[in-house]
This record gives sequence, C-alpha cells and structure tokens, in this order.
Amino acid sequence: MEDHGERGPIVPVRIEGRMRRILLDTGGFASILDPSIIPNHSAHATAMPGVLGLGGVPLTKSARIDSVELGPAPAKSVDFLVGPPAYAGIDGTLGADVLKGADLELDPVKGTASLFAPAHCGRGAIHWPHADETAVPFILDPEDQHIFMTVRLNGKEINAMIDTGSPESFVRTSEAASLFGLNETSPGMQPAGTATSKRGTPQNYYRYRFSSLALGDLKLDDPVMIVAPSLRVDMIVGMHQLHRLHLYFAFSERTLYATSAGPVADGPDPAARTRAQDLAESARSAREAGDLVSAEAAVDAAVAADPSYAAAYDERARLHLAREERQLARSDLTTAIRLDPHDIDAYRALAGVDLAAGDAGTAEAEVAQAIRDNPDDPSALFLRATLASAGGRHADALSDADAAIALAPMRPQSYLSRSALHAAAGDYAKAYDDVDHALTLRPGLPRALNDRCWYGALLGKLDGALDDCDDAVRLRPGSAPFLDSRAFVQFRRGRFDKALADYDAALGIAPKAASSLYGRGLVKQRQGDQTAAADMEAAKAIDPGIERDFAWGARGEAR
Repeated sequence: MEDHGERGPIVPVRIEGRMRRILLDTGGFASILDPSIIPNHSAHATAMPGVLGLGGVPLTKSARIDSVELGPAPAKSVDFLVGPPAYAGIDGTLGADVLKGADLELDPVKGTASLFAPAHCGRGAIHWPHADETAVPFILDPEDQHIFMTVRLNGKEINAMIDTGSPESFVRTSEAASLFGLNETSPGMQPAGTATSKRGTPQNYYRYRFSSLALGDLKLDDPVMIVAPSLRVDMIVGMHQLHRLHLYFAFSERTLYATSAGPVADGPDPAARTRAQDLAESARSAREAGDLVSAEAAVDAAVAADPSYAAAYDERARLHLAREERQLARSDLTTAIRLDPHDIDAYRALAGVDLAAGDAGTAEAEVAQAIRDNPDDPSALFLRATLASAGGRHADALSDADAAIALAPMRPQSYLSRSALHAAAGDYAKAYDDVDHALTLRPGLPRALNDRCWYGALLGKLDGALDDCDDAVRLRPGSAPFLDSRAFVQFRRGRFDKALADYDAALGIAPKAASSLYGRGLVKQRQGDQTAAADMEAAKAIDPGIERDFAWGARGEAR
C-alpha cells in the first residue's frame, strides 16, 4: 500500500490480468473504475440515478468486471460504476460495497493493507499487540454503507463518518457554531477557499486547528479540520488524521479496532508526518497570501519535523522560486523527487528551473527520467509534450499528447492539456474542440468552461463564450483568471464598461497580472482614458512579451 496521507490508501489490484492502482474508499458506497482501462467493456445505464462520484462527477453507467484480484485472494466479479477518478494517477476505487464483505486492516506507516475473511471472535479480531488498543463500535448506514461512529472533538461528542477516501477532515459549519461557538471571525479561522452552492451562492470554507480528536480511548492532538457550510453529515474524519493510526475495520462485528501507529525503522513517525503536513499547508497558505517570511518559518519547521516528507521540500522549492532563488529551489526539488519519484509536479518545476537557466538538455533528461519512473502516467508524457511545445516542436508535442490520451481517454484533464498544446501551435479551433470534449466528459468543470470561453472569444463565438465565462465566474466568483477571460470577451463585444469592471475586479484580486493590466489598458485606450498608457507600461514591465501576446490575428483580437 502506498502511504498517501493526502489521498488515502492506494493498493495494487489485478483487474483482468493487469495491475491497477486502486484507492480503498470506505466513504464511497460503490466502487468506481476509470473506463479508459476497460475499453473492451460496454457500460450500461446504472439503475441508481443521480449518483455522484469522487469530485462530484455524475456517474450514469456501470460495468461488471469478472476478474478482480486483491492480493492472493481468488478472483471475483465486481460491479463498478464507470467514471474518471478525481485524483491523477489512480485507476479507480473499491468502495464499501466490496470492502464490507471482509475485515480490513490498514497500517499506513508500514504501507500495508490486508483483507480478511470475516472473523467472529470478539476482541480477538485485532491481531497485533499494543498498549493503547481501543475498540469503537460503528454503524454501517443501510442506505449508502457509510461508517458512522461517535467521536470526541475538543471533548464534545459528535457523530462522524470515517472516510479513507477523503484527504481532509471536515466539520459542518453549524456544528462548529453550536458546539464550539466558531464563526468566520473567530481567532484561528483561516480561509480555505470558496465554492458555490447548488443555488448559485458563494460559500466560504475555513481551516481550523482544534485541540484534540478522540476515537474511543485514543486521542489525536491538534487535528486540523475544514469548517464546511454544505457538509451533509456532522463530521468526516479523513486520512490526514487516520494515517496516524493502525486500523482494523471489523465489518463482521461493526467495530473499529485501532492503536496509534508507531514508527518503524524505515518509515516516518505518524505524529511527525501529520505535523509536517500541517506546517507545509500553513506555508502554502502564507506563500499564496504573499507572507514569505511566515511561509519560510513554517516550511523549514515542516522539513525539520519530518525530513522524509517529500511535499515539504516541494513547498520550500515553491518559496525559493517566489524569491527567484533557483539553485536553492533546484536542490529541494531534487530531494522531493528522490523521496517521491511519482511527483510529476516536482519534475515539472525542476525542468522549469533548468529551462530558465538555459539548460534545455538537462530539462529534457529530467523529463525522460519522469517518464521512466511513471511509464503509465499520462502527466509524465504531457510534461515532455509541454517541453517540446516550448521549444517550438509542436508535432512532437502533439504526438506525446495523443499517446497520453490513449492511456486515459476518459480523463477531462488530458483533453485540457492537449488543448493548450494546440493553442500554443496557433490552432484555436482544435483547442476549442478538445475543451468541448472535456466538458462532455465532465460537465460544469470550471477551468474547462473558462478555457472554452477564451478560445471561443478568439474564434469569434462571442455569445457562447460569454455564457461559458458567466458559468465559470458563477462557479468560482473569486477567480482572477476567470474574470480576466470574461473581460476579454466583453472587450471583443465592444462592451467596454463591462470589460473595465471585470478587469478592475480581476486586478483587485491579482494586482500584478500582466494580462489584466494590458487588457485594461486597451479598454481605457478605446475609451480615451489618459491612464491607459500607464496600465500597458506596467504590464510590459511585468511581462515584456505581453504586447505580442495581445497582437491582432487574422481572426480578430487574440493574444
């Protein structure tokens, strides 16, 4: 089992003779499989309408796979809902529909997962000695098979769902208010993003550090929770907390046996790993808020807390890059990759450092290593494609993109990535078509709506582009790039007042965005505003190539 505190337990499962990377998801009532790995199976409409998978993806079809093998257990048939997984690099999930038929042991520190035939031996089901053993009864919801148990958060009892498929832990806003008196202005409440409700209204999420979380007799110190306004349950305990424990889900007894997961000789201390994760998250939040001093203190503490945690070095590299300390960034990215060779983002950042230094040969060698380390990961091929595109080798780039899509033809991200390569080659029509296909796979994806808006504007499809941008902004009202795209559409439509309003809003969020500064300058120029030149010069000082990017093309105003 891979130890992914940020994702959950990922295990190798043999599906029709080939090993696949599958997430064990106790929070999913059904198992899900990416259709790209079963191209010879015809999925049929599911009998369960309105089902949403990971990331809220509608799941409308299912398929029966006759040969599914987990470890040495005999092959069995499994009915999977068909849909792309939310996380890159995994092929599907096994949900409660499969997991409840056996007892499940998870040891994140040792990186092991085991399934056992149901035991009926009371407390004898737990089979490792430990001083702090606890047994907590749980209820298996009869409708969706979710595991619920009573836990204590800051000493207060609360009904919680145990979800190994959730990276984060959550507490509902109403529960945080009634039990702990928390509101948006309470000390310690840190913004954690904004989402849009089904009624179209923005909802704010906050991150808050509580003092303790107790499962039975086991107490976890300083748990960080997301305070969420639209949570359907009172609380969710996810892997960021659970990976500190050695767990045995005795479904046959409706009991969770647990001990603290002590360190092993070649593994991290669970408490230290959790501390490092929290500190790295604090560093990221501080860096994105522009507080680089606090970010440095937090990320250095994260590395000190757990020197084996790759993401801490990755985050420190982002801080070095923000300060243009490229050699220091290179050192940390190299360490991150050594600790986690599957971190494609670290490879991408490292190649960027070398390209900025004019060392294209080293960048290409690093990308080649990323592909060797991750031969079945489309992201690795797209990384090489991006490098080829940056070097003007557009045919090579698109060849790699086509190969990546062949590995995962049902993943929207693959088509969004290829669309960017078509756009770099100047083929906005093909870029538009790829984004359009991504939206058929995952309707309502905000980034895809924004991209289709942008390419539609370049192609002169202004009415449809405006609809797409309106939808994207409605889903992500605080996104500066989305507001920038809509401003460009309004500019193309000649609605200069509306364009100016959107550019102003975008710059209020990201004041140094060259695209928005230059676009606002163009709008002011059309309006005869004497401050237009100041905006355009400020944009060119940030990005000397911005004027070229806004050059007039044969199809109209393009950048």
